[in-house]
Amino acid sequence: MPPETNAGQDELKRKTVFISYSWSSKDWVLDFAEELQGTYGIKVVIDDWVLNDGDDLNAFMEREVSDPSIDKVLMICDKQYMEKADAREGGAGTEAQILSPQLYKENAPGKYIPVVNMLDNKQQPYLPVFLTSRLYVDFSDPSKRAENFAHLVRSIYDKGTRVRPELGPLPKDILDDKANDYPLRQAALKVKGDIESPRLLASVYQNSFLGLMEESVKRCVVSEETVDGEIYDKVIEKISDFDDIEQLFQECLQLYVQSDEADGAYFADYFNHLIEYVRSTLNEEDQRKDPIRFLIQEQFLMVVGEMIRQRKWNLIHYLVLAKYKIGNGMKVNFGWLRSAPMSIYNYNDEHTRNYNIIGTMIKDRNKKISNQLWCADMLLFYLWKLQHRDDENAMGMWYPPIQTSTSSTQLPDFSLLENLNISENMESFLLMSDMTEEELKLTKIYNTYTSLEDLTGVPAIKQFQKNSYY
Repeated sequence: MPPETNAGQDELKRKTVFISYSWSSKDWVLDFAEELQGTYGIKVVIDDWVLNDGDDLNAFMEREVSDPSIDKVLMICDKQYMEKADAREGGAGTEAQILSPQLYKENAPGKYIPVVNMLDNKQQPYLPVFLTSRLYVDFSDPSKRAENFAHLVRSIYDKGTRVRPELGPLPKDILDDKANDYPLRQAALKVKGDIESPRLLASVYQNSFLGLMEESVKRCVVSEETVDGEIYDKVIEKISDFDDIEQLFQECLQLYVQSDEADGAYFADYFNHLIEYVRSTLNEEDQRKDPIRFLIQEQFLMVVGEMIRQRKWNLIHYLVLAKYKIGNGMKVNFGWLRSAPMSIYNYNDEHTRNYNIIGTMIKDRNKKISNQLWCADMLLFYLWKLQHRDDENAMGMWYPPIQTSTSSTQLPDFSLLENLNISENMESFLLMSDMTEEELKLTKIYNTYTSLEDLTGVPAIKQFQKNSYY
């Protein structure tokens, strides 16, 4: 489309170009020049329109290529132009001699633009040696003529062929040395990118992502400078700041478990390192690590909940039988992963009086997967009780934070327990419980409702199934 010719457009200074070419492309060049001037409003200086019989062609070319009123010099490159320029023969050879030194003048960057109108049999441009380092405009494809003219016109007006985007905000999340999770985010991208290669996805997750996630969780320790009165606010702030990373954990967890290459040992090692870190001194008074205590519990529920959703019972079996190290070389069961963040409990006792504060926080932070987490909470309680069925006073019980409340609530939709009459489901539950069906049906927790002080308790396993109306 030709530019408008109103006064507003004329305020944009019109450009003038000189065209250097070989007579082998004369007809093409004349059409090109007419369109450039008539359609796009760019004044064209070309020998065929300016010179008369008897004029000195060499003097004309020398004058025009160095004329300051010429904004751009367009060199139309075809096979003959390249050959004569390289051999310094004919008009093209003379122009090459004139143009070569002009190209390297400091005051002429971008003034000389090669225009290619044909390619060789290898689809390479015919460019003279003195132009091989220059970017060119490719007019060899007639179907892209309008597109190429738009490209050329922007170059003539020094507008560039792409519009520079606006400057974005500083990448603080990458440049923040105190919480640099950039390597973790890159590992997450790699996990997501390898979805079509399960083995590679699993390798990245196991050997890179989990280690970087562990480092990221450990950075959630509240700083030494925090005074006692501020500890709760700082703990909540650390947990909230971790939301984006927790979302990465959930997304990559789902892909890893789905890959069919998942190995429960890597999860056990991950949680083992974290619980050992927060309990290595056995100092429960160190509330600066409370964000990590909360995240361990939340992430363990996420992991087991995702395994329940994908019916990966063998992975859950590994996690509930594994031993986890704490201080002084002690090895404990998975119930110890529910390590109490006392700063949250203390604040709650003094202010909010929520009897289910940790469970409420976990549900509020994970609304989309709350049923998965609730199922995991119930299952872990049952499995812990079955493991310790002969020891009522065993330490480190998995006290179900999501299930407990001050009022009765509808139970989660948990197809496994609701359908224990199906042999496949019963076999899966027995695998995780590490017992026979006869042993299970003799246990107290299978037959009796479990009270949890004055809060909502947990139904007997056999009572968990919904009533059938048919």
